[in-house]
Parts: sequence; C-alpha cells; structure tokens
Amino acid sequence: MNNDNEQNGGAFSGTAKEFIEVYNELTYTLRKELQLEEYVDFNRLVSDAIHRGMKIIAKNEVDLKIMNELRNSIAHNPFMDEIDPIAEPHPAMVEKLKSILEEIKHPPTALDYCIKADAIKYATPSDNLNDILKIMNENLFSWIPILETTQSGKVVIGVFSADVLFAYVSSGKMLPIDEGTRLAAFKDFIGIDAHPNEYFEFISLQTPFEDVQRMFRHSINDNKRLAVIFITQGGNPNEPILGMLTNWDVIK
Repeated sequence: MNNDNEQNGGAFSGTAKEFIEVYNELTYTLRKELQLEEYVDFNRLVSDAIHRGMKIIAKNEVDLKIMNELRNSIAHNPFMDEIDPIAEPHPAMVEKLKSILEEIKHPPTALDYCIKADAIKYATPSDNLNDILKIMNENLFSWIPILETTQSGKVVIGVFSADVLFAYVSSGKMLPIDEGTRLAAFKDFIGIDAHPNEYFEFISLQTPFEDVQRMFRHSINDNKRLAVIFITQGGNPNEPILGMLTNWDVIK
C-alpha cells in the first residue's frame, strides 16, 4: 500500500491539504532557485539555501525543519486506514509557510527597506552651515545629503559631512565659519565623488534587498567606505531621489 500523500495533498482536505500543497510548492521553488535535482531532499535544500545567502531561509531554519517533520508525518502516515490525516497543521503554520514562499518568489527590494524620500532630512546649498551642523549633532548624523529641487523632483547633488570640513582645511583654505556661512562655500568638496574617505552609490528601485546587503558587506572600495545608497527610478544620479539606505538600515 502506498502511504505517501505528498502528491496534490492526498485525499484529505482542510489545513493538512493546504499545508502539503504549499510545502510542495516551496520545495519546487527552492530546487528551481538553487538549480538542484529533484532527488535533493528538503533539509539539503534548506542547508544549501542558507549557504548561498538566502536570509529568509536562514531566519526561519528552525521553523522549516519543524515543518519538514510535520510534512513527513502527514505524507507518510503509517495509520492512514484509521487516521487520515494524522495531523492538522495550525492555520498560523500554513500562513508562515506561505509568507516564506512569497518572499522567495517575490524578494523584497531596496525600496521596501529604505528611508523614503519624504522622510529624508536634507540640506540645500543655501542652508546656513551652523544650522546644518546643529541638525547633524542633534540627530547623530555623520553626513546629510544635499538636494536640489528640479521640475521632476529633488535630486542629490552632494553630501555634507565632517569629511568635507577636513578636506576643505587640508586643501589650505581658511575655514569660513561664521553666522553667514552657507554650504555653497564648500561646493568643491561636497560633490558625490569629492569625498576622500567615503563613497556613495545609486541603485534602481527594483534592486533586490539582498543585493544591497551584499554591497554593504563588501563596502570598502579603493580605501573608501560605502556610506549610503541612494535609490532613484533607474539608478541614475540625475533622477529624483526615492529613498536611501545606510548600513544601519540594512542590519537593524
């Protein structure tokens, strides 16, 4: 007698049937994503997914292994003639499995985790230096983006940070700090490519969040540290800003 109810959720119904169907789809999707053969079992799929950096799987490793045990109990029920199904998964477990599957099929993008444009604290070239330094100090900002308003929206034209002041002084200039000093006084030092110790990236709104995590993991380039990633429609610096991400936004 074949006691394997794996195919199509078996003859039973309810949450057991739904659970098996979602489990099967998750198994199929993982095999496809990882390009592994059909004989590779679920626990191996989980291990390989974690090894390849699939954070959604790593985050739910324990739950997935418990679900695998439950699936085996249901699909290989030795008491099928008397008890079928042998267990009814709780609806919350089915929903959990669905959410994991959904995130694998439709991975979150950078835009899902970023600070949206309307929440970004920013400066303009005409802003008073003392006012901006005060804002940075009160909010514990290491830097603040400088935006310019265009017909299509606000565009990043530079970044102000302590590095800017250091670079300015290092160039042999006298630091012009008084009540009337504007950020425009540092125009040669605030450009995106002008920072000696930091660099900034632009990505499109469709960029997978996992790519952002990878960028921050490998954030040193030519002895410069990746400070922030700006998001625009197509990843073009001349496009209006849609959001931004720092390393803190990625790890929190």
